[in-house]
Amino acid sequence: MDFDLTADQKLFRSTTREFLEKEMPLTRVRELAEGGVGFEPGDMGGGVVRPAGPAEAAVNRQVQVAAALQCAETVGAVQRVFEFTVQWAFDRYSFGRPLASYQALKHRFADSKTWLEACLATAGAAAHATSQRAADADELASVAKSYVGQRATDIIQDCVQLHGGIGVTWEHDIHLYLRRATVNRVMFGTPGEHRRRLAGILGV
Repeated sequence: MDFDLTADQKLFRSTTREFLEKEMPLTRVRELAEGGVGFEPGDMGGGVVRPAGPAEAAVNRQVQVAAALQCAETVGAVQRVFEFTVQWAFDRYSFGRPLASYQALKHRFADSKTWLEACLATAGAAAHATSQRAADADELASVAKSYVGQRATDIIQDCVQLHGGIGVTWEHDIHLYLRRATVNRVMFGTPGEHRRRLAGILGV
């Protein structure tokens, strides 16, 4: 098999570890984001096998396994962030009341909890189907990757906001979870790529 990486993919691989480093300045993050690093449609992020031929089934299997494992990791990170954010809201007082007692914040926590439970369900279904080599494992892996990839960063970003000023400092660990979820979102295919993959599987 010949793994043919484009220049953009090589740049992405070389900067992934740098992105995860704690001291990576935000100016560097913006520079990478504005640099136009991208992938061709249909690329699952790790290089395209050309031609697929007899390797296609093996590659699809690896995509299933990678997506299932990565979604499980991402959902675990989101669940941990949500737990300590809820605890923070009970511990932190404003105007003599815990933050968790404010109705507006209750609605935000309820929305995040709903999304988190959906992430847990889709990631669990993908893991089970992949472990059983089910006929719909391809479909469920892409469902999980597209949904979890999108919602994970949304939930953690909201938790950053709920933490207030401490949430945007290096002293708090929440930025480490956000970095991991952001990298996981684009590895092995972005949410958009997996939605296109799903459309192909379903023939729509």
